[in-house]
Amino acid sequence: MATGCAAFTESPSQAVKVGDLVNNPAAFDGKLVTVAGRVTDVGFRGGGRGARLGRVFNLNDGSQVVKVVSTVGPTCREGSTATVNGRFSQRNGLVEGTWVTC
Repeated sequence: MATGCAAFTESPSQAVKVGDLVNNPAAFDGKLVTVAGRVTDVGFRGGGRGARLGRVFNLNDGSQVVKVVSTVGPTCREGSTATVNGRFSQRNGLVEGTWVTC
């Protein structure tokens, strides 16, 4: 009897500039990306009955701004530099962060 396991491995994220996401969103729709920049407009995304479901902030690379929504990682302070890995959504125009460092 053969035993083993199969694992689904997703391709690694692609390092991109925020401006590339903003200027050519279709090229990155649904793809894993890594973006870096200065954190602005830090807040929380709420759920029903006041529950906080995630962090929301803008990431500015000096040329453009993209919104990030994340339920993981540290809460980055306003003005700090952050690197975000996540999936880009053209429809929402945001990165759904799966890994955040400040």
